[in-house]
Amino acid sequence: MKYLFVLVFICLFIYSSAQEEKKVWTKAKVEIREDGLARMSKLGIAVDDGYIKKGEFIIRDFSAQEMNLLQENGFVFEVLEPDVQKYYKDRNKTGKKKEDAVSKSIMSLSCQNSGYAVPQNFSLGSMGGFFTLAEINAQLDSIRLRFPTLASQKMPLSSTITTYEGRVPNFIRLSNNPDVLQTKPRLMYVGLTHAREPAGMQQLFYFMYYLLENYAQDKTVQFILDNCEIYVVPCLNVDGYLYNQTTDPSGGGMHRKNVSPNGSSNQGVDLNRNYGYQWGYDDVGSSPDPSMDTYRGTAGFSEAETQMMKAFCEEYQFTLGIDYHCYSNVLLFPWGYTSDLLTPDSSLYNAYSELMTRQNAYPYGTPSQALGYNGNGGAFDWFYGEQTTKPKTICWSPEAGNATDGFWPQISRIQDICSVNLEANLFMALFATDYAMITNSSSEFMPASGYVYFDIKGLGMQLPANYTISLMPVGTAIQSAPAPRVVNNINLLETRTDSVWINLQPGLQNGDLIRYYYQVQSGMGIFVSDTITQIYGQPNIIFSDDCNNIANWTTTTWNVTSSTACNGDYSLTDSPSGNYSDYTTRTITLTQSLDLTSYTFAALTYCARWDVLAGTDYVEVAVSINNGTSWTALCGKYTKPLSVNSGNPGYDGTQLTWIDEFVSLEDYVGQSVKIRFKLKAGFAFGVSNDGYYFDNFQVLGILPTGVNTLMQDKNLNLWPNPAGDILNVGMHDVQGKQFRYKIYTVDGRCVDSGISLLGQIAISQLEKGIYFLEVSNGSSTSRESFVKE
Repeated sequence: MKYLFVLVFICLFIYSSAQEEKKVWTKAKVEIREDGLARMSKLGIAVDDGYIKKGEFIIRDFSAQEMNLLQENGFVFEVLEPDVQKYYKDRNKTGKKKEDAVSKSIMSLSCQNSGYAVPQNFSLGSMGGFFTLAEINAQLDSIRLRFPTLASQKMPLSSTITTYEGRVPNFIRLSNNPDVLQTKPRLMYVGLTHAREPAGMQQLFYFMYYLLENYAQDKTVQFILDNCEIYVVPCLNVDGYLYNQTTDPSGGGMHRKNVSPNGSSNQGVDLNRNYGYQWGYDDVGSSPDPSMDTYRGTAGFSEAETQMMKAFCEEYQFTLGIDYHCYSNVLLFPWGYTSDLLTPDSSLYNAYSELMTRQNAYPYGTPSQALGYNGNGGAFDWFYGEQTTKPKTICWSPEAGNATDGFWPQISRIQDICSVNLEANLFMALFATDYAMITNSSSEFMPASGYVYFDIKGLGMQLPANYTISLMPVGTAIQSAPAPRVVNNINLLETRTDSVWINLQPGLQNGDLIRYYYQVQSGMGIFVSDTITQIYGQPNIIFSDDCNNIANWTTTTWNVTSSTACNGDYSLTDSPSGNYSDYTTRTITLTQSLDLTSYTFAALTYCARWDVLAGTDYVEVAVSINNGTSWTALCGKYTKPLSVNSGNPGYDGTQLTWIDEFVSLEDYVGQSVKIRFKLKAGFAFGVSNDGYYFDNFQVLGILPTGVNTLMQDKNLNLWPNPAGDILNVGMHDVQGKQFRYKIYTVDGRCVDSGISLLGQIAISQLEKGIYFLEVSNGSSTSRESFVKE
């Protein structure tokens, strides 16, 4: 897709010495095509703390010195906010009132699919919504008082070293026996390495309160705290953070480094360039100039803060760690110092990162892969790379927040940033155990008693391991819990498929819900899967579109594209000839209304992928029961509640591989409805993304019990149904003639196709479940469902 650049010009401003003294900071958008990031880095300008569109531009906050360097070195840039500190303060004057309404809408949303309640003890601070240094320490004390059996008292990071101004960062330990040092896997969570990035700190308190409040009733949280020790350092750069608090008590302080004297007016050393592994590898990934924000110091570990972290890691020998930064909505891992090498654990990093970004849809990779820059002397390179004085630590650096959030997100955005990083923190803790993930691999529909299938994937670092897996019914649809399955010797990243037979209660009605979850007993304890819901009955196709054209849709902006497709050659997208732009609303509406009056259950299924800027933009699929006068956003497997959509469900972030979406229309059966997709983009400083694609759109419905299955074409007859190895096909238009066929799963994936001459199709290769057969003789097409035994 082509990138639509908003307005680019060569800035003619000369920043005066008076501005330098006042330390005016400017938000700017800078072209970085070809070697732009490397050139900026070589000038000493930090490129790890802004929003980067790889190969196109960076949006970040620049000092007056940095703006002069951009101008002197011929960079093409656009000034977005001339006084970014004023901008951060002013927007909270209007945003503060939105906070309560946003929080309530998210918490009360019935279709929220994350399953994570907002912690009751979580609160915001007094510095633009973030805790001050004193409030951080008070919160640590409060955690100890409220949860003395799960949280230690706060402890100094060092008993022998202090910062330049005489301070010591504090940490806290969470476990089921927090006052005793145990021989459990240890995990490290760090915030505020850079003094102007408080969102990383705030979300660590959100994470801690979630664990502590849910320990008594959540088996997976119990599993984490019973088997791990969690160490949280909410504020490493205590001097730098207090400096920002002093200069900007309402938030918006722009100091990044610590405050060690360095002979320049920009005091301090960049702590994330001061670790010893590949320190000073080159002058692109860190700066030798003390006046620059990426100044690496005089030597690796020259600074008290990094010396404390070095001793801390060597003492506790962490298995995994995470060092939070801001901003760019991305998850980074080693190596940072070079783009030429991958770590020996790159496959593990990719597998873990895929799950850690399941909720927030962050892109992930090394800094070079994800964003196009290198940085040396960084924390995660040392955490992973130093394996002599300590074992390796599998470690990440998330960049939390989008281009609009910046370093000091609006108050109304803080809770959102915290919530979307919660699952990443939970997964990282689970990876330190013998955890295995259980996911459903059966159809969403179940027409009778039978097998349900699940995948089990070994993810914990304490593998191989054995598991006893028990299906736990929820509600009364299942007669009784089936016998547990035992799966032995699962290795790290190994996936196996297994099944259990469930007997359904007699008398179930079509459309009834069958709900259950899996409880897993491992050598380290018990954890549970997400709750799985299936629908009783055999679905019929109400409507189907292969998305090869827009004949079935009404739109002025969306269109067909051949750039990507789930099946076949085409899909539908909001911006077929380029990225979408700021302040745009683009809709595509299914032209025909869907008559659901005869059905007890209905659902949409389609393939989808997207690249939608989180925090300002979203896509929703919506339903109307009044012919389009008003619309209600629908919940799917991959939607999530979005504050930018008033707490309603939608899609944002990055999902670049096709997924099979399932959207229930259960609340709308018995009515006639219309369906539409809508992309809505707000203001994001001209950041434009690729948009949303969908393919293989179907509407499925289940008829009431006792009502004959609807045929898509009365000519088509399939027998036997259910079928084993051979499916016989009878149709007046094609019987005895050659015909083409395609077989689809209920979520729209084509799993078989071919030509039949004898009216028979071999289906022995299909998994058990429900399928749809599409038969065509060149002049007509018919569809019908069948069950593979």
